[in-house]
Amino acid sequence: AAVVSGAASFAGLSFNTAGPVVLTYTCAALRNASQTLVVEVGPPVQFRRIQSASPGFGGAPFSAQPIAWITDQGFNRVPVNVTVSMGFFFGSGGGAQLLGR
Repeated sequence: AAVVSGAASFAGLSFNTAGPVVLTYTCAALRNASQTLVVEVGPPVQFRRIQSASPGFGGAPFSAQPIAWITDQGFNRVPVNVTVSMGFFFGSGGGAQLLGR
């Protein structure tokens, strides 16, 4: 940042990971200054698939179950309690059912 009248102003700073952060300000020939702050999880903005379901056999659970997260803009999981549903498209148009919860 440029220093004007002894003040260094910063703009547009952000950090995308929630948790404690230490900011360190440095300037040649002067002592460093630092501050600790906590970046909070933001509001939910997206639904991300973390793990895909694995192929399986008819009537048997998938060997790997799907996992999805609701995340903020920085991809941090947002601790919300909501109901999520899953749909599917059965390629041949047969009478398949998606079972489970």
